Amino acid sequence: MGILCDIDWINDIRHLLDAADPGTGCIGKVATLDVAVVIPTYNRAHLVGETLQSILSRTVTPHEIIVVNDGSQDETQAVLARFGQSIQCITIRNQGSVAARNVGLRAAGWRLVAFCDSDDLWREDFLERMLEVWQVRHRRSAHR
Repeated sequence: MGILCDIDWINDIRHLLDAADPGTGCIGKVATLDVAVVIPTYNRAHLVGETLQSILSRTVTPHEIIVVNDGSQDETQAVLARFGQSIQCITIRNQGSVAARNVGLRAAGWRLVAFCDSDDLWREDFLERMLEVWQVRHRRSAHR
């Protein structure tokens, strides 16, 4: 799945990379922000567990992980059940990934929402870097 972005977002990424410590690559301490992750899934029992592990083991963990099971007919529900209280699972009849994303978005209780496909694996610092980009953009728009 591709990502759409504007030129300001690209410039924010460049700014963050320029600010990184050349020795460690670290950008600095990001404040914890209220963020939810929404994961739509359909028949991904063989992948969704690894995706959830990749999110739960990040340097910045989300306050909420919502998995929307879009009417899976495989063992997806059993895989999700193994994560217990660390995720919120919503099951809907199969309506497609857009509908599942919208259900997750409506259920999210946080200001920021990140979407993750059920076959994606995030780098260890992915969410931290995305939060830093948001902070740069938020500071820039506050000064306009």
